[in-house]
Amino acid sequence: MKGTILLYYSFIFDDGFTKDKYFIILNNPGPDELIVTCITTSQPNDRPDRDGCHHKDNLYVLNANYDYFSKKTWIQFYRVFKFGQARFKKLIQNGDVEEKGILRPKTIKALINCIKLSEDIPYYDLQLI
Repeated sequence: MKGTILLYYSFIFDDGFTKDKYFIILNNPGPDELIVTCITTSQPNDRPDRDGCHHKDNLYVLNANYDYFSKKTWIQFYRVFKFGQARFKKLIQNGDVEEKGILRPKTIKALINCIKLSEDIPYYDLQLI
């Protein structure tokens, strides 16, 4: 469901590094459609501090304790992560991914609107959202 917050335990990055990471579902996929997600971070690393949309940086910033996250959180959408339905179900069944919460409807709407302003998101991915 759009806005669902997932914790992916031991997510494997392209460089082989693994870390527990939060993802947010960006769409309401049909039974045969891909689940589109983006990743989050709580590490500031010279990112904008003001909450809200930063589409030129491919970020949406949530203040601490506003939605689910207890720390200021940067939702990163420079790259979206897609999961097939079968793989996603298996990740949930195996306990590799766990649903932790859901963004407020106002927040997910603002996030999606922000993503649509990005010049870096491929058209195909935007169509899935």
